Amino acid sequence: MELLFTNYSFILITFSVILRLFNKYKKLSIITYACALGIAVGQNFIEPIGFAYILTSIAAVFLFYHKKNHQFIKLAAFLFIVIFGYNLLSHRLSGFNNVQLLYEKLSEDSEYYSLWLNYDSTFFASFIFLIAYNPISFRSHLKSWFLGAAFGLLMAAILSIICLYYGILRVDATIPDIIWVWLWIMSLYALFSEAFYRMFFIDFIKELLPNSKYALFGAVFISSILFAYSHMWAGIAFVYVSFLAGIVYGFSYIKSGYRIESSTVTHIMVNVLHFIFFTYPFYVQSN
Repeated sequence: MELLFTNYSFILITFSVILRLFNKYKKLSIITYACALGIAVGQNFIEPIGFAYILTSIAAVFLFYHKKNHQFIKLAAFLFIVIFGYNLLSHRLSGFNNVQLLYEKLSEDSEYYSLWLNYDSTFFASFIFLIAYNPISFRSHLKSWFLGAAFGLLMAAILSIICLYYGILRVDATIPDIIWVWLWIMSLYALFSEAFYRMFFIDFIKELLPNSKYALFGAVFISSILFAYSHMWAGIAFVYVSFLAGIVYGFSYIKSGYRIESSTVTHIMVNVLHFIFFTYPFYVQSN
């Protein structure tokens, strides 16, 4: 775990996310992000070609969120970010030396579990969050968290029943020593995943076709397909489960008034409950 606590780029990314929750610190959050990126490049976690990819994604995100751009330019930027960003999230592009933080059994009966520090997906999706996020009051935060937790409990129950029935999960209740470190990194990944698959994707469709519920449902469906396909490394069964989870995350996002806090809490709740109470018999290793 020393590798994580001396990894200043991930520590700074965490601070940049926290700062962005307050509107008056938006510029400071971007500066913190830039420092984190510079450290990652300086330590060779991001190679020159990877740095070029991140700069390209930053330019595309700026272009997409620029309010004065023509709708055609925004659509072109959207399609580019979907394709290019998806490859970054799926670790398909070279130039990133992602670090395996751990690879171990969490209990006597569990399968081996791995946790990675992923620089490609982190620096891409975190920038979307920093640019697109709109801060709200603490009271509104509580409402979003409560709704997200309710969706999370419902989704965890549904997924558990389905996965246990088909043998995708196995009951193995334990609280491993790494729980707090895992919660830190997993929460960041959940937020960044929601920033791309829900906030970026669904918000654009809502803006493009504001009066069409069918378009909104289509956005949830398509974003869930992309989200599910990104889990192909774990096998086809996990793809189906991830698709169902993506649908629920999407509705959590919409029902909360398009708040990323809600879908992120839902995402975290599902992951935490499954991490503590179950193990995945087929689960070997991610990258």
